[in-house]
Amino acid sequence: MSDAPPALMVFAGTYAAMVLVPGANFLVVSRASLAGRPIGLAAALGVSAGATANVTAVVIGLLFLSGINPSGDLGWLQLAFCLLYAVLLLRAGISCLLEVWSSRGHAGMAPQAVVQRTGREAFRLGFLTAATNPMSLSFFLASGGLLAAAAGREAMFASPVLVFSVAAGWFGILALLFSAPPARRLYLKMRLAADTCIGGLLAVAGILVLLRVFSRL
Repeated sequence: MSDAPPALMVFAGTYAAMVLVPGANFLVVSRASLAGRPIGLAAALGVSAGATANVTAVVIGLLFLSGINPSGDLGWLQLAFCLLYAVLLLRAGISCLLEVWSSRGHAGMAPQAVVQRTGREAFRLGFLTAATNPMSLSFFLASGGLLAAAAGREAMFASPVLVFSVAAGWFGILALLFSAPPARRLYLKMRLAADTCIGGLLAVAGILVLLRVFSRL
């Protein structure tokens, strides 16, 4: 388990980069926050809980895969997880860059009108959106498999805690930003530059993982 801390840091770091990319979870929290801070925070908590449920289901599924053993030796599955991981990172990075390109000239546009009127509605929508997100499911499958390969099964049990911490931190900040008009305007003004950096980093990370896969073939 000596490799567990570095592997968990990589897992948390890549997940943090993924949640920074605007997507369905981002839209749910940002729109809910327009109705006020409590509703925005409820949506953020729902997204965090949904993502945690998502990764927990993946961890349970991975533990039942016959190819995973306590030593973390996944054999050919490790290459498959690496390839899936690389494709997901590349896809997220390229999608983010394309979104930046298509959004030029509309950087100051605010999210559409909020559709949730209560914290309960916002929490439920956030939970369902995150729990059924196919991109998150694929990411957790790939990264969870690599985590098991790098540090053993036991390391995967820490992943739900990390996912909740990262998601709650980011989406909580997002709810606070969008519930305050001055901060929301500043965020929207800087969004294209930030998304360009995030997209580029994810794409580079995907390329590096691909090179790692090819070096092992």
